[in-house]
Amino acid sequence: MQESNTEILASPLAADPGNGGACQSRLEIVRRLDWRFLLPEPKLDSVLYAGPEHGDLLPALRMFCESLNTSFFPGTESLQHRLAQPALVVAKRVTRKHLESVTALLDSGGYVYWELERRGSSPGMARLQSYQKAVQFVSSLGFSDIEAYWHRPTFEACLEIIPLNDRRVHKFVFSRNKVGLKGVLQTLIGQVFRHTNIPDYFVPCVSLVARKQ
Repeated sequence: MQESNTEILASPLAADPGNGGACQSRLEIVRRLDWRFLLPEPKLDSVLYAGPEHGDLLPALRMFCESLNTSFFPGTESLQHRLAQPALVVAKRVTRKHLESVTALLDSGGYVYWELERRGSSPGMARLQSYQKAVQFVSSLGFSDIEAYWHRPTFEACLEIIPLNDRRVHKFVFSRNKVGLKGVLQTLIGQVFRHTNIPDYFVPCVSLVARKQ
């Protein structure tokens, strides 16, 4: 994952030695948005957020988006008021029906970024049972250029964003630890995943990025 974004955005705070706490807080917020570098244009202009109010994703979006609409949350069946057409939909813990509704607001060429979690999903939410099926669902909504990414270990504490569509990367990811029996097993797993998809068990946090046709 690119690191230049955190260095650049945190530098004004880092210049103040008495502002260490604020610098660390800002750095954590910036890193929550590292996924924006998966988009053709990482600048967040017109964004529609569909998801819960709790968590750190929404505060990060509020800080860095040029224009952000947050009036459309899970459980809402219709728009609260007329929305400007977004260039990007950011979705988290939404139902499939909800995702279909908000992505319908995108014009051709707009993007969706959708976070899915295998654990801790609420009843009715889009739980990550198979990211391959999630890709198929997004495709059925009229999206193309769909890419899946593994956020390791979690979205909130992400250290790596690993492309799941590139099997050459799979071997590398599972072969870095070459020490002891664990290292041998990981290397063997990497060899297997070089020729097949990584099972959902290994990827509890997956994001999809797709372009509206």
